[in-house]
Amino acid sequence: VRLDPAAASRALAAARAQRVDFLSAFPRQLVPTFGEALLAPLMYLLLAAYLPMAFIRWTRLPGLSAATGQFMLVRRAAYLAADGHRAVPGTLHDGVKLARRMKVAGFPIGIVDGQDLATCRMYAGFRASWHGFARNAYEALGSPVALAIMTTLNAALFILPFLALPVSALWGGAAHATAAWGRAVLLVLALRLVLAWRFRYPWWTAFATPVAVLALTGIQLESYVRHLTGKPVLWRSRAYPGAAPVGRE
Repeated sequence: VRLDPAAASRALAAARAQRVDFLSAFPRQLVPTFGEALLAPLMYLLLAAYLPMAFIRWTRLPGLSAATGQFMLVRRAAYLAADGHRAVPGTLHDGVKLARRMKVAGFPIGIVDGQDLATCRMYAGFRASWHGFARNAYEALGSPVALAIMTTLNAALFILPFLALPVSALWGGAAHATAAWGRAVLLVLALRLVLAWRFRYPWWTAFATPVAVLALTGIQLESYVRHLTGKPVLWRSRAYPGAAPVGRE
C-alpha cells in the first residue's frame, strides 16, 4: 500500500465528519494484468450491491460490517476499549473482524472511497489473485448460510440475466420476458461501467461480469472446502491453521 502524503489528515477529517471511531478507506487497486482486472473490481461490486458505504455507518448490526486491512484508522481510546487486534487473534481477515469487533463494543464505524488516499496492487496475476482471495473468502462470509445466500444472489443478479437473455431471444421466449432480461443485463452493465469509471478499471470488466462472478463463486467454495477439511492456508511462504469464520466469536 502506497499512501498519499496527505492520507492521514484526509482520513482523520473524514472520520470526524462521519463521527466514527473506526474508518476504513478502500485504496485505488492497481490491476495491470487481465486476471487482476477480472477479480479485484469485484470488491466494489459487492459493496455497491450489498453493503453501501452509508449503510454500513448507519446500521449497528455487527454482521453488516466491511473494511479492508489495507487502510484502517481507529481512535486510540476506542481501539484499546475494544481490545483491538488482541480480540481477534488468528484471523486472516482483520479488516472485517476488527470492524465487527468495534461495532460489538459500541463504537461507530465507517468506510470511504480512498482513491485519493492510497494505491495498492493486491496480487500479481490471476492465479495469485485467486489464491489471495480464497485464503479468507469464507471467513468474510461467516457461515454456510451466508455462503448459500451470497452464491444464490450473485448467480441470480450477475450471471442468470446474461444467460437468459440470449436463450429467450433466440429460442422464442415471450417478448416481455426477453425485454425484462434485457433490462436486467443493462442495469448490471450500467452499474459496472460506472464503477469502472469511478475506480479506474478497464471498461471491458463490465462485460466480463458473469465470468468474474462465476470465478468468485469458485473462490468462495474453495475457501469453504478448505475450512471444512481443516486444510491450512498457505500464504507468503507461511502456513496458517485457518481462522474461525467472522460470524463466530
